[in-house]
Parts: sequence; structure tokens; C-alpha cells
Amino acid sequence: MATGAQANEGFKVSKLFDVSDLTAVVTGGGGSGPRRQRVQYRPRKDHCFAWRYLSQNDLKRLANEVASKESKGIHLLVNNAGIARDDETKYTEGKPDFKSAQSISDHMWKSQPESWAETFQTNIVAQFFTTAAFLPLLAKCGDSTPGYSSSVVNIASISGVMKGSSVGQFAYAASKAGMLALPRLRSSIV
Repeated sequence: MATGAQANEGFKVSKLFDVSDLTAVVTGGGGSGPRRQRVQYRPRKDHCFAWRYLSQNDLKRLANEVASKESKGIHLLVNNAGIARDDETKYTEGKPDFKSAQSISDHMWKSQPESWAETFQTNIVAQFFTTAAFLPLLAKCGDSTPGYSSSVVNIASISGVMKGSSVGQFAYAASKAGMLALPRLRSSIV
């Protein structure tokens, strides 16, 4: 399963599965409302899905649908989805005077809570619940393949570890740092 396939990176990740007898479950973001489409580049077209994350129930339905077609589970979940909605503070829109605390403060106040919420919803919350939804299918596949362990791969961004704010996108950089923390937290219970 690969999330974020509406964007170029997710599409490339899903193409890695373009071999016989492997299944790609691809989710794409953007737009409004649920989105399902056939992915035509797959050899097993009947096993391909594209969904936009909307809720826990959407993810449970998708996991159940995949489980009905993949009786042995899935081998890999790639959490790749990501957005940056904090355009108001991008340095391309103007940098603050870094020698002035007031200028920096005024620049930070340009950021909108809605932008933070949407960025964190996609970049952290959706990744967390996508993993939760597909964990049983990952475990099932690992149990059915002796000597093999299913995996979750989380693709974040260098922005999550940089000292800077990712050219003024504070919410994006903070969300990617959070995305890097999720696997460490999850590994303590899984």
C-alpha cells in the first residue's frame, strides 16, 4: 500500500509494485470528497484502489475491502502522503527582518490555524490511522510467509530534521518532524 499517489512521488512509489502478482493499494489526496479510481498501470487491476483519506471509517472500509481481496494480507505499507498548506509564511511571499523580533512575530502571525490543522491532518494524523487500519493485514502477511516480516515505510522530508523552517513553512516542517517521531513511538508497541 502506498499513500500519496496523487502526487508524483506516490505514483513513483506505487510503480515499484508493477510486477506480476504484487498488489498496489494506492491512496491519493487533494480535492474534496472521497475519490476512487482504477489504476490502469497495474497487472492485477481488480486489486487496485485509490482513496483520499477522509476519516477513520474510510480507512477501515478500505482495509476491509483490501482484506477481502488479499486473503494473505499485505507485505508493505508506504506512508508517503504529504502537503504544505502554510503558504502565508513562505519566504517567497517575503521574509521578515531577522534582526527584528517584531518583524519575526508579525511574520509568524500570518500563519493560519486552518493551514496548520490541514497540514497536520494529512502529514501526521492520516499516516497514524492508515497504519492502524492496515496493521492487521501486515501482521497476517508476515505470519503467512515464514522468515518474512511485513514492513511500514514512512517517507517524510528533510524539512523534518533541518534547523530552518523549510523556507518559512513552519507547519510543514513541524509536521514532518512529527512524522519522523511516529515510527519510534509505534515501534515501542508493535
